[in-house]
Amino acid sequence: MKILISDYTTPNTTEPLYLNTVLNSIDCISTIWPHNLSTFDAFDIINPDIHITHHLKLTRDLILYLQENKNIDLIINITGITQENLTNLGNVLKDVGIRPALMYVNYYDHNLTLKNTNITTILHGADVFLGYEPKQYDIDYAIFVDNKSQLSPIGESYHYVTTDEKLEKEADIFLPIVRLNHLYHNYQNVVIKYFQNEIPQLFFDAALKVNTFFDIEDRTKLDNHLNKLLGDGKHCSLQDPNSGDIKTKIMQKHTCLHRTKSLLSQLPCKEYTDKLQEIIESSTK
Repeated sequence: MKILISDYTTPNTTEPLYLNTVLNSIDCISTIWPHNLSTFDAFDIINPDIHITHHLKLTRDLILYLQENKNIDLIINITGITQENLTNLGNVLKDVGIRPALMYVNYYDHNLTLKNTNITTILHGADVFLGYEPKQYDIDYAIFVDNKSQLSPIGESYHYVTTDEKLEKEADIFLPIVRLNHLYHNYQNVVIKYFQNEIPQLFFDAALKVNTFFDIEDRTKLDNHLNKLLGDGKHCSLQDPNSGDIKTKIMQKHTCLHRTKSLLSQLPCKEYTDKLQEIIESSTK
């Protein structure tokens, strides 16, 4: 099975990178779309059976190519799309005879609808393939912010950390998530000061290394998501820091291996799903 994946990596997610790595580990032939190749060159050279992309990466050339090559299954991450834009996208695809094999979002309770299309949830997961460096210092808190209003100290020693370039001057550390894995173990605790309808990859990555909490005023929606994810939203509160073994739960159910399996389970490829399940079972023993 050949798969071509658009590089929709952002400062907050490495999803296309970890999907690519996991798929190659189970004997798929998966490729991240080379930046120097046009649409027609990329598809003609790689000749994929499946194309995985983000709705923001859909282009006129891509739609034209898939219109002429309907044997290629299209999988679209539609995280962040509005209902209006989804309806418009559905109409465009329908007009050229393209029916996606799968559409999904990275959060619970999306309320998006598209006629004759099942939209599923595939959450972010811990990227277990990110690099690791020796511990360089020991500080109480890494406080993750995405807004100036969240710049409030916690504890005696802390760093403000952000993935948002708009806060580069205000924060102590500004890095994309693909490089943050080197830092988590330098802190006793990671505190996330924001929640925007989806549990970020940052939470999963950090929680595998250190105590990780959310610190926001209105936790209603967050706790609903955490209850579905972990069974208890209080796991991730500064007011209740010692409840439950979050790291174990993430390793057992919420790594990039599990997310890739969730994606594959939506497709007729049981052989590859079974291979991945074997890897998951061996990694959690």
